[in-house]
Amino acid sequence: MSLFNFKKILLAGALSFASITSFANTKVGVVDMADILNSEPQTESANKRLQAEFGARKDQLDNDQKTLQADVERLQKDGDTMTADQSKTLQESIRVRQRDSKRRYDDLAEDYRKRDADEQATLRTSVRKALEAVATEMGLDVILSGNGDVLFASKRVQVTEQVKAKLAQLAK
Repeated sequence: MSLFNFKKILLAGALSFASITSFANTKVGVVDMADILNSEPQTESANKRLQAEFGARKDQLDNDQKTLQADVERLQKDGDTMTADQSKTLQESIRVRQRDSKRRYDDLAEDYRKRDADEQATLRTSVRKALEAVATEMGLDVILSGNGDVLFASKRVQVTEQVKAKLAQLAK
């Protein structure tokens, strides 16, 4: 074993020991984010705002789609008894309205996605602020989600700069 590898092993052992002893004084909280997001009043408010903003537009599109479907069924049922001009006019009308309907549904979906993303960003900001406040009030160093993601880490447990410094040392 080379001297360089032995130094690496000693350094890793020292860091592990230091981490274990400092972890003993670390206060950790765990949060069920799914429960918070599903039960948070802001989530319900956001859903109501989106429904108010897009509900009438979607209802109008759905009604237009029903009218279009009725014309398609009428063409299928009565197409043989219509004059050629009537049939051609109805077919053209259906084709134009189908294209328009698809475009309007796509526009609605895109607008909804954008607004939903805005609402989600606002919600994430609220949750982050609440996490920071709870961590401060309870003296927590780390808050984890139920699946282990770090949601909050105090400056006391942030070691990014120390790891960068060690990596720089090891690179020499």
